[in-house]
Amino acid sequence: MAVKRTSNTNSRQQREQFQWTAETEAALFSAILLHGLKPVGIAKHFRMAAILDVMGKAGFNHVTAEAVWAKLDQLFNMEAVEANEVVRARPRKSAEFSLPRREFQAIVNEMKKEGNISADAVLPLPPSGSGSGIASRSSRSSTRSTPIAAKRRK
Repeated sequence: MAVKRTSNTNSRQQREQFQWTAETEAALFSAILLHGLKPVGIAKHFRMAAILDVMGKAGFNHVTAEAVWAKLDQLFNMEAVEANEVVRARPRKSAEFSLPRREFQAIVNEMKKEGNISADAVLPLPPSGSGSGIASRSSRSSTRSTPIAAKRRK
């Protein structure tokens, strides 16, 4: 079975033949701005499919992804937009989290006795130099009752 391949010249001709009107441009900008479908970043092709879906629902089924890419390239420097998106997508530093021993050691011990957690569970020491920023239990009043706090009162 032979497969007929279309050449790049055919797709260029299709792009050149497609005429953008004020209505099709408005539908494109509506999809991008109102629906939040900016076609950049790692999911740009999925967003492009969603843009075409929104435009199709608006009655513009004849618009192709190639025509939209060409229009966006004509209006914007998409390489710069893509580079800007990559800069924003950098992951933030992660920090190790640990519960303050002063606040939670008694609760952990009680849960061990009840069998809710394993007997070898230990609260790790917080990283040095990092205060929890939370006042100790004795210096503040309880604002709400928890099941463990209710058991302590009994």
